[in-house]
Amino acid sequence: MMISFIPIEQGNIIGIEIDGKIETSDIEQMIAIVEEKLKSHKPLRAYVQVKSLGGVSLEGLLEDLKFALRHLNDFEKKAVVCELSWLTKIATLSSKLFPSIEVKCFSWSEQEQAMAWIKN
Repeated sequence: MMISFIPIEQGNIIGIEIDGKIETSDIEQMIAIVEEKLKSHKPLRAYVQVKSLGGVSLEGLLEDLKFALRHLNDFEKKAVVCELSWLTKIATLSSKLFPSIEVKCFSWSEQEQAMAWIKN
């Protein structure tokens, strides 16, 4: 699996690490875990670390998009930690498309600031 979960004590935050190509099975497993978390915590905040991204299968992308649209009001903040400039641009664009979710991007050297921001 190219998606793993980062344990974070604060219950309303889900931590996700991406490293490699994301397949449909990765997205499906992530969705199941997030939906379980949403049963006890709304709105959720997401802390996402992207070590590398070897692409996303089209089916996985569609599953992720359907999930995002279904749970648009269930998230309030997302911190994205990565060094991929194109991903930073996409994250910034998504915050404009979905203004109810505050999105902020951080570099790897700013991991502590990203965690502090998502917790507050």
